[in-house]
Amino acid sequence: MRASLTRRTLCLTPWNGSCILQTFAGRIHTGERVRMPRPRGSRKQREQEARLATGRGRLVGYIRVSTEGQQNHGHSLAGQEQRLREACERAGFELAAMRQDVASGSKADRDGLTEAQALVEAGQAEGLVFAKFDRVTRSMLHGAALVEWARGQGYTLLSADEG
Repeated sequence: MRASLTRRTLCLTPWNGSCILQTFAGRIHTGERVRMPRPRGSRKQREQEARLATGRGRLVGYIRVSTEGQQNHGHSLAGQEQRLREACERAGFELAAMRQDVASGSKADRDGLTEAQALVEAGQAEGLVFAKFDRVTRSMLHGAALVEWARGQGYTLLSADEG
């Protein structure tokens, strides 16, 4: 008996020349080769479609500036929002919502960040996206707590500028 293997099928050929074909789906066919349908789209596209179909693949954006003056200059809110949208598109995520704060990054209790985390915990998104980690927090302890929150629950943290 001779065996030949393709990507989706295994053909066992006994010495009499007939082909016994077993697909990886478990079906057994005799005689001619049966081709399995090839999945459409790239692997990345199929993974993204599967995530979006299950309610995953969405992120909540969080942007922050320290002062009113920075809203239009420096790390402007509009500039951060644009970078978040581009990062989500590159990584294959959908931006579900956007939350913002005009407050110091050293404060752990900010309304926008609390709301963004609540949306993730409610299942409306699978994680947070932000421009840079220093836009989320300036405190090492708060940063470590945020990473532990995400890691412990299986949430995604995506930094637009830092990867």
